[in-house]
Amino acid sequence: MRQLLLAVLAATSLLPSCTQFRVEAKAAYANLALDGDLGYRNGTGVPAVPQDSEAAYGLGDDQASPYARVEADLGVPLLAVSGFTFADSGSGVLTADFGDIASGSAVTSTFDLTNVKALAALQLRLGPVTLAPGLAASYIDYEHAVRGPGGSPRNVNTADGVLPLAVLRAGVDLGPVAATLEGGYFELDLEDGEAKLLDIEAMFAVHATTHLDVFVGYRHFALQDSGDLNGAAVTADYTVSGFLIGGGVRF
Repeated sequence: MRQLLLAVLAATSLLPSCTQFRVEAKAAYANLALDGDLGYRNGTGVPAVPQDSEAAYGLGDDQASPYARVEADLGVPLLAVSGFTFADSGSGVLTADFGDIASGSAVTSTFDLTNVKALAALQLRLGPVTLAPGLAASYIDYEHAVRGPGGSPRNVNTADGVLPLAVLRAGVDLGPVAATLEGGYFELDLEDGEAKLLDIEAMFAVHATTHLDVFVGYRHFALQDSGDLNGAAVTADYTVSGFLIGGGVRF
């Protein structure tokens, strides 16, 4: 993947630029919520039983989260880095065993997720419309910790790593307002597990001044990750999604 990305960037450096160099930085308040199933089982070979994030763990309320994005429009090439963090906690009753904690136990749970995505794309301009296919590297770090009655035992399902995404970005800029839609997808099936990721970012911006934007948007992060990991069977099939509101500066 690294060789392909370098080849794409090298090729774009030989193409004529259609616009001036531009850098934009955005920051936003994100109102995100978790929805889906999570499971964890000691030992391997038998799949973990997925349990509803709200009923079993008490997760799913809207949470305030920070979001940021920086992008450089180089004419044909587009480079961008975006990211957000998310945290939730709650109480529920297990419907199946979670590690050493037995089914039917009243538990407290925390869920933490950090995602950083780096994108390189080629822009094809058709008047006010831009299409940009590209590649991205998505760093994911999540931890789901569950405590049994009295605070013990504590069992943790945690994972981190980088997934490559095929990305397609579409945008329209009408002068005073602009809109973009960016989607990325990854899928990998192995004998002892699978991983799928769908990542969508949508934004509608108003160019308040020459250098200042205000925008609203939507972020949808859906991950499926199941299999054997570090001597345990894990399953995660969840979505973190919600609306954004923020501002940006353009140079």
